[in-house]
Amino acid sequence: MEMEKLSNAKVKELASNAPNSGNVEVRLINPKKTGTITLRGYGVNGVYRPYVDEHGNHRVLRIKRTLYLNMEDLNDRLTYMQVSLHPIYVKGATPTLKIVDHNQDADKFVETKDLSTKADAIIAKLSGEDLKDFARILLVTVKPGSSDGVIKRSLYEKSALEPTLILDEWNDESREIKSLIRKGVEKGIFVYNRGRYTFQNELMGMNFENSVEWLKANQDLIPSIEKLLVAKN
Repeated sequence: MEMEKLSNAKVKELASNAPNSGNVEVRLINPKKTGTITLRGYGVNGVYRPYVDEHGNHRVLRIKRTLYLNMEDLNDRLTYMQVSLHPIYVKGATPTLKIVDHNQDADKFVETKDLSTKADAIIAKLSGEDLKDFARILLVTVKPGSSDGVIKRSLYEKSALEPTLILDEWNDESREIKSLIRKGVEKGIFVYNRGRYTFQNELMGMNFENSVEWLKANQDLIPSIEKLLVAKN
């Protein structure tokens, strides 16, 4: 039985959430195993989703390996939505199709690169104790005698993977207190044991975040803590 042609309004609705620019690839994840994939209308949660062309005619498409979509083309936008919402091919327990949005990938790469550049600029201007203090906050091991170059290399490597972490920690208003606690643990001023942080037998907190809040509430102790750290050097 021939299915009824869809209206222009319904066609536009089916494609409404698709990108309208750029290029997308629809790839078979394992073409040797799955062979040709047939795309047609399907049901989702009891609701039938038709697969049509730009004129509203019902269609069937066979994907053999990689399908290239131009997102300025209405037919390709309809295909994109039909694939991306597929309950088995894409959203099933073992997906057989993968969507690669080159614009999205490029935007993500540029965003990460821009963040890394900002994070690298922060690292570049640090040296000596300031560099070591910031490294400790980021849980980069500062060994006795470590050169600035060795520490910066570790920070740059972290920046490439987690630039947002670098920026967030640098802009954190608690950065100096965090650094003081990390250095204090390293020098034995604070005791860290089984998740507990203590200072002269007084409990600071059951985790690092709580210990930061404790020291923020007891900032009158900071001068004496700093003197203890100087004595340890």
